[in-house]
Amino acid sequence: MIRWLADAPALAGFYTGAADFPHRVRSILEDETQRVGVLATTVMQLARLVAEGRLPALTGPEDASLTAMLKAQGFALVPLDADVAEQAANLPPLHGDLFDRALVASAQRTGAIVLTNKAAIAAYAVPCLWTDG
Repeated sequence: MIRWLADAPALAGFYTGAADFPHRVRSILEDETQRVGVLATTVMQLARLVAEGRLPALTGPEDASLTAMLKAQGFALVPLDADVAEQAANLPPLHGDLFDRALVASAQRTGAIVLTNKAAIAAYAVPCLWTDG
């Protein structure tokens, strides 16, 4: 069962070893991998950031793809289904980022806690851990 949903900044901070990355979030991503969901839109966002050069490659030479790496490490990959997409589209206009809105809708449907540093996600009253920015 998924307890956590990792946002793109959480996975980026984790994989790049960001110095200011919270120890608690790192522990969850290391120790509770099977209970951490990664939404398909989060994979898309990370892949786009890497392709644009705004984020270093997160995969190693042994990884066929970002998706393959996440699967191999035990993360639960969460598809974006039509119900979540519709719910995301109908959220109040507190935040315009479609990736984040999909994450919010998924958290609302599952009750999962979002690992994020984005206050805009917390504004939707979904449970978050690490929101400080």
